[in-house]
Amino acid sequence: MSDFLCEAIEENPKRFWSYVKQLKKEDHGVADLECEGKIFSDREFKAEILNKQFSSVFTDESDLDPPSVGNDPKPSISPLVITITGVTKQLTSLKTNKACGPDNIPSCFLKST
Repeated sequence: MSDFLCEAIEENPKRFWSYVKQLKKEDHGVADLECEGKIFSDREFKAEILNKQFSSVFTDESDLDPPSVGNDPKPSISPLVITITGVTKQLTSLKTNKACGPDNIPSCFLKST
C-alpha cells in the first residue's frame, strides 16, 4: 500500500492531496440544539426546533391587503438632453483596447466613424 501512495504522490500530488482532504471531511450536520434548558441531538427534534424558530421570526403577509406605499419612493429625474458635443466627447474618450459592450460594437469602430 505504501508503494501505491508514493507513486500517487509523485505522479499527481494535487490529486493525492485532494483525496486526503476528502477523507478528512466529516459531515456533522446541524449541531446539537438547546431548547427550554434541554439539549437535543435527534435530527427530527432539531428540525422541529428550527422550524418553530423560523416560523416565529417570519410573518405571513396577506396578498389581499398590501401595505400603502404613500408617495412615489423614486426621485424624479430631469429630461435627458443629448447634444452633438456630448456625443463627440463620449466617442473620443472611448478606450480602443477594451472589450465590446453589450451591443458587441467594437470601440475602435465607433471612434473611427
